[in-house]
Order: sequence, then structure tokens, then C-alpha cells
Amino acid sequence: MKAKPHRAFRPQELALVLLLIVALAAFILARFDTYRRHAEEVAVRQMLAALRLATKVEAARMVGAHGPAALRAMAGSNPMRWVDPAPVTYLGEFDRPATDELPVGNWLYDVRDKTLVYVAFSRENFTFSGSRLLKFKVELTSSPEASGAPDAGGASVGLALIQVGGATP
Repeated sequence: MKAKPHRAFRPQELALVLLLIVALAAFILARFDTYRRHAEEVAVRQMLAALRLATKVEAARMVGAHGPAALRAMAGSNPMRWVDPAPVTYLGEFDRPATDELPVGNWLYDVRDKTLVYVAFSRENFTFSGSRLLKFKVELTSSPEASGAPDAGGASVGLALIQVGGATP
């Protein structure tokens, strides 16, 4: 019995295989982008939680050492100074940085505005109003719920890392 000769792909079979490969690649790339955006959102939330905790710890330390008046001097401070070690995505302190030229996925402190800024990968990651920037500021708070020492009016004085620009992460 003779063996049948081996034949190559017909053009239609080759086109079908290529179409399936392209469709699978498109699906995988779309999922990859979704996971990247989700990972960025989780990383930003995690960093904010660490920064907010560091702000509360530093506020409590300063109140214990110098009294509630020390909190006023801390308002507008760079909260990254209270995180040790600073994350690798922290670029440092800048005076009016050119945000268009900053690498995405990084944090920086704007000395002039006294804001901590996160440069997002794209506007789609968060609900932005035309900007890739999330901005946060250490502000003095005064309310019954704030952490810190009570003032003369019975309310507590404390510090909080408040979002002042961009979208909610």
C-alpha cells in the first residue's frame, strides 16, 4: 500500500488559522489591559492607605512630643517623608513640574502647590475630568471625629490626607 503524499495547507485553511490566532491575541491583549488598569487602581489605593496611616502616626507622634499646635506646622507637608522606605514609584519633590513629561505610574510632591501627585497611566483608569493626575494634600482637620487632641471647643484637631484634584481612585 502506497502512502499518500503529504500536502500543504490550502489558502482557506491557512486564512482560518491566522484569523483564529489574531482573534485570540486581541482577546488576550484586551484582558491584559483590563488587568493592568485594575492593578494600577489597587496599587494607588494601597499607597493611599499607607500614606494615610503614616500621616496619622506622624500626627500622633508630633502631638505627643509638642502638643496640638505642632499639627498646624505639618499641614501641607510631604507625606512621603513619613513612609520608610519611600516607594520606588516616588520621583521626589518638584517645584511646578511639567506634568506632561513625567513618567506615568509614579508619585511626586509639588512643592509650590504642597500637593502629592499621582500620574496615572491613562485617563480611563479613573474617572478624570481631562487630567491624568490625582492630587492629595495633608490638611488640618477639626471635627469631633478627627484624631488628635481636643481643642477648647471640644472638637478634635488632626491631620488628614485629602484628595484635592483628579478623580476618586
